[in-house]
Amino acid sequence: MNSKKRNQWLLAVGIVAAATLVPAFRPTASPAPQRRDFDVVARKYAYDPPILTVNQGDEVHIRFGSKDVVHGFYLEGYDIDALADPGKKQFGFR
Repeated sequence: MNSKKRNQWLLAVGIVAAATLVPAFRPTASPAPQRRDFDVVARKYAYDPPILTVNQGDEVHIRFGSKDVVHGFYLEGYDIDALADPGKKQFGFR
């Protein structure tokens, strides 16, 4: 195959490959906001669950408790600062 035909073939393959990848990079629509409820339990050097995943616009409710000693919970930017004593009823905030 001469170099001109080879370049045309490579260009065609590149266009087909790009056309198949374009749908993979389209932004997806954001899901509708919903209420998310979490029970977060603090224990020595950890929170369970360690990560809370929400979408922008969701209404987030967190119940916070402790298993072993007094633990704190601070959410920067939301002025939420809480303490949980072990063995006491969990409390919530949103």
